[in-house]
Amino acid sequence: MTFSVLESTHNAIRLLVEDPLIQIHPEVKDLICRMQFTNESSPINPCPFRQVEVAAALKAIEAAMVNVIGNRRFGYEQDVMIDFQHTTL
Repeated sequence: MTFSVLESTHNAIRLLVEDPLIQIHPEVKDLICRMQFTNESSPINPCPFRQVEVAAALKAIEAAMVNVIGNRRFGYEQDVMIDFQHTTL
């Protein structure tokens, strides 16, 4: 079985979105599905701490929330691409 940063990121997003203690607006949940991720690569040093995945998942939720605000205020949404390597900087 090979490790995938992308699969792990989607799993982190799913866990956050489905957590009953975190109330994420349905409009935000819909936009999270539209996120695209780039620059997937194998981890240099495999580690049990999934900082790349967690950072990307949080950025996806953040971007979806900003997209909702932009849509409500200005009437449009933007496509969002999240770069795995940049999220960890």
